[in-house]
Amino acid sequence: SSSSKHSYTLSKEKEEEEERPVSPTQQHTNDDDNDNEDTTPTTDYLISHCWVCHARVRNADGKVCFYALHVHPLLGVPCCSLCAETVETFDEHPENQDDLDICCGCIKNINDDEVDDSTLLLCDLCPLGFCTQCASQAWGGGTKGQEHVRRLLLETEKSWSCFSCVPPPPLIQLKKSLEEESNKKEESAEDVVLLLQALEDDLDQSESELSSENIERLKDEIRNEISTTNNRGNTNTNTEQITMEEEFALWEKNHLAHIDRLHDRKVDLLERLNGFDISEDQFYKWRGESSSGNKQQQEL
Repeated sequence: SSSSKHSYTLSKEKEEEEERPVSPTQQHTNDDDNDNEDTTPTTDYLISHCWVCHARVRNADGKVCFYALHVHPLLGVPCCSLCAETVETFDEHPENQDDLDICCGCIKNINDDEVDDSTLLLCDLCPLGFCTQCASQAWGGGTKGQEHVRRLLLETEKSWSCFSCVPPPPLIQLKKSLEEESNKKEESAEDVVLLLQALEDDLDQSESELSSENIERLKDEIRNEISTTNNRGNTNTNTEQITMEEEFALWEKNHLAHIDRLHDRKVDLLERLNGFDISEDQFYKWRGESSSGNKQQQEL
């Protein structure tokens, strides 16, 4: 990119989106740790959440959760399994870096309606470009990160080195959090068995929620909430139906992504269990024998 200008701005008019009710059963990837929706996630938040989708990748006690903690292939920060795979697939094709619409950090197209960002920051040292949200996160997020981005957008005549080339302190802190994770003492076979057992319980529950009976119940809940929110049903029925279908599609997308993460984590745990000379067959035999949940864990 030219050293005289490091941002590529789209002259795109964004239509005001009509505020829609959110179903109580709708699953969001964001937790409520980052309460201020007007700011980007902070470094402390991102230590336990995916850089891209902000799904939790660590439990409150610091343990890695079922979303599976991975390393962002490009930035080396915490990332969930699905997003890590998406970034890796993108990076496998160097020609993608020439696309001035795609952020190399979150792989989002700044033309998409769901992206509240129309600016891609282009590095003067490498072919990478990043959206302003990723830039804000790299500089600590919150008001601090956003202020840094605002200054950056005003300094169009200055050369800019992206945070992949020159990582700022907050990004280095995120990388160190992964190093600390890798240096932790190895878990015991019992730890892995307990994690796998809890994961299987979660997987059984999540897959049962895809039953036709549950889906119809969920649609009714969404439909009733939309009707209540829209002045107790004083809106067009067709509009409500479309909104319900959109809300359900979002729930289904998030739910299937959650199941994909569980399966990804399951493979990882089974491999680690095999490292303790406990086979997959042994585990599931034990699980079947203790399915009532009332028995104490037995020695395998």
